[in-house]
Amino acid sequence: MVALGASGLYSAPIPGLTEEGGKNWSVAATLRGFYDDNINTAPSGPGKQDAFGIEISPSVNYGIQWQQTQLTLGYVYSFKYYDHQPAGSSTKYDQQHLFNLALDHAFTERYRLGVRDAFAIGQEPDVLRTDNAFTAFQRISGDNIRNYGSIVFDADITRLFGLEIGYDNSFFDYAQSGVQFDDFGNILPSNSALLDRIENGVHLDSRWMICPETVGIFGYNSGMSVTQPTNRLGLCL
Repeated sequence: MVALGASGLYSAPIPGLTEEGGKNWSVAATLRGFYDDNINTAPSGPGKQDAFGIEISPSVNYGIQWQQTQLTLGYVYSFKYYDHQPAGSSTKYDQQHLFNLALDHAFTERYRLGVRDAFAIGQEPDVLRTDNAFTAFQRISGDNIRNYGSIVFDADITRLFGLEIGYDNSFFDYAQSGVQFDDFGNILPSNSALLDRIENGVHLDSRWMICPETVGIFGYNSGMSVTQPTNRLGLCL
């Protein structure tokens, strides 16, 4: 995909809300044109289709700062128009909504709590997944839903050693349900049957201040979904 666009900001950014007189809201808009050489992500053949399009994406953010707590709320809307109709779609356009929430609270200088939630509805919920969004672009017709939430607690036990414990939850709900058939009359599972799931994960990380420029992290992650449990032990610098 190739894209060219422009954006504009129409108010003071939210980071200024901590300053005296700073605004605690921001509004922005982005307009871009793009070219996709395979809009249906199909192999070479009749299903492969290129398309030109435009995207309009306004957004609004609002933040509140208290003495020890900061709350940020955000909303992003995306409207994409294609010059060719994507496969499985009844229109030449897509719409997507993304709602974000972030809450940070410092009990003391050494103990902190962070809460995050991101709710998406549209045709590309997996593009907004929590890992690298550019690894697997996926467009699926319908009002598909994805929600990701997390809660993390940080503690600086000593000047050189700290702990982080967290929990995250992902929820996927795809619109397509019921029995589907291919071109040869074979029964195919629906997107809802294949992709609907709830994923849960917990992690515990220890942080070691090796030197002012280097921090060592040794931790454990455990994840579980309706289809496959995973466990991972990690060490990084």
